[in-house]
Amino acid sequence: MKELPGGRYGAGAKLLHPHKIFMWASILFLTLFILSPFRAVREYSTASLFFFIINVSALYFPIGFYRVLYRVDTPMHYHYASEFWERKRNRIVLLLRTLMLMSALGLGLRLIDKFVFRGFQLSMNMTEAYELVSNSEGSVLGTISAFLYPLAISSLVLAHYIRSHDRKAIGFMERALILIFFFAPGIEAASFGKRGILLILVATYFLVDLWFSFSKEKASLTLLKWAILGGGALLLMVILLNLRLEEASADSMSMLLVGRVVDLIEVQPWVWQWLSGMPAKIENFVAGIFGLWAYMVHGIYEFFYLYDHFNEANAQSGGYTFWIISKFASVVGYTSTFMGPEAVETLLPRSYVYTTLFGPLYIDFVVGAAIFSFMLGALVCYFHRIACRNMLFVPLYIQFICVIAFYPIVNMLTMFQGLYNIVAALVFIVIGNIFLRITMR
Repeated sequence: MKELPGGRYGAGAKLLHPHKIFMWASILFLTLFILSPFRAVREYSTASLFFFIINVSALYFPIGFYRVLYRVDTPMHYHYASEFWERKRNRIVLLLRTLMLMSALGLGLRLIDKFVFRGFQLSMNMTEAYELVSNSEGSVLGTISAFLYPLAISSLVLAHYIRSHDRKAIGFMERALILIFFFAPGIEAASFGKRGILLILVATYFLVDLWFSFSKEKASLTLLKWAILGGGALLLMVILLNLRLEEASADSMSMLLVGRVVDLIEVQPWVWQWLSGMPAKIENFVAGIFGLWAYMVHGIYEFFYLYDHFNEANAQSGGYTFWIISKFASVVGYTSTFMGPEAVETLLPRSYVYTTLFGPLYIDFVVGAAIFSFMLGALVCYFHRIACRNMLFVPLYIQFICVIAFYPIVNMLTMFQGLYNIVAALVFIVIGNIFLRITMR
């Protein structure tokens, strides 16, 4: 068994192994699924379950093999060491400030796109804002901003790296701005009632904080802090859900009865009996928690339904998962043959996005989705190996780790700005190498 270069650097960073992330995600999902208060209302083919297992196995195989070759350890490389920091200190800080400027530019372009070109107004409620965003086309500025403001993720990683060597190297205002830029997508999504990205951002921040700030002496305090923050994010998601439903003259109870998932899963009878004994406000809040639970576990049923009813002749050959290629092509004046997600959804048996990691892959590659799942597993291992030796690859590794972490629920390549974040991480690698002129050694 080979060992990655080990040891502590900075304040005790630890780059989590993809095998550990995969196992945590699988165990957590299985727990939620087994304890789920929902049951299927349709029958699905054995082939759909078999194909799902094939895709999970294909995703896991390279990760498991990588675990055998390289054991889980705390990696260290010259680029993380104090000597490298002392030599490149000024350039690293300058790189951070450049990223912050680019993130600010992206956020500014985003605001112009929303308020000037789309007509967004602060007086709009969530439903009005959601309909505006869904039914209006963004401008070129909006497309450019989508590639710029995700650089806030790289800024957050770099800021933690700097503070692991010198906590005074970054002022309070700079740290505050980094957090504002980082959580801006979540604030924007919350303004029109979208909730999932809040959980993604908190999970991403948790990983970065764990890698660069974790110490065994403060482990209990760190885990308590993140348990509170994670619980707060879930609480906020429930509140946003209830506010969105209230604007639509509905509530969480009615969502469990007539929501978009009820034709695939239904609440078991004991839940209604349990909720009926609660005061109205508490009942509605708890029903909101069950509503979020439904979002987390119903994706596998969506996948089964997609597999059983999708016409394989409509396979998109990558055009659904990688639709931003066509969007970027239109900005630079080229016409792409990709249809885009809106057009593809007209070909689907159900229009929905929570179909696990493998749903969009099946839409694109049908049975070839398993091959792409294998490639994703191999890529995340490859980027972990590089990130252990080159800190510039940590943001890219984060994006692929998120794909693995949420594989039982949603495809993070097609959702929550996933591909935009990956492109931004690649941009960070290029800019970082220009500033620091480092190579993997």
